[in-house]
Amino acid sequence: LIQPPKAHSFTEEPLVIHRTISLKENPFVQDHRIGQNPVLPATCASAWLINACESINPGWQFHRMEDFKVLKGITFDENDHEFDLVIKSLPTDKQDERAFDVMVVSENGNNGRKKFHYSGMVILVKDLPQSPKHVELEEYFDQKDQYKDGSEYYHDGTLFHGPSFQGIRSVLVPDEKKIVSRIYLPNISPSEQGQFMAGSVNPFLND
Repeated sequence: LIQPPKAHSFTEEPLVIHRTISLKENPFVQDHRIGQNPVLPATCASAWLINACESINPGWQFHRMEDFKVLKGITFDENDHEFDLVIKSLPTDKQDERAFDVMVVSENGNNGRKKFHYSGMVILVKDLPQSPKHVELEEYFDQKDQYKDGSEYYHDGTLFHGPSFQGIRSVLVPDEKKIVSRIYLPNISPSEQGQFMAGSVNPFLND
């Protein structure tokens, strides 16, 4: 997916990874349209930042992302689009963590100015902590007769997602602060995932 240099010290200059993405190589975006325009899901953009950081840090795993921002989303047309992913190492006082400031940038073909698309801070760790258990939600698991069919949200226009992203099966709204959902998204084939293959995070399920 991404082939960065084998080693980079980050002592002075950030690492820049160049990438070309296209509509042809990413058929899933046809199911993620805003109006008539195929748009890259923000979850795919965040996975892009995460995968890049993991690829240059063998043995380290994604733990969390902080301050992720969509600055200017990517809308697809029939042309190829060129981007630079800029990775800058950040100081940290924890030996078992590595932090990186990451940004996706392109150049405006009309005036040569830079366009900033996505940014965030990626945190990697050597060993992942144990996943938390949300026992407070268990009381809702057996209330099957109170769940609403999730497909209604796609049919009535509440959600715009096409088949590749329609994973909400049923929804329970217990109060104004809490929504409990049953979600199942069938595996998307590698050819359909295109240039944004699921790895430590699954951008299709997350979306």
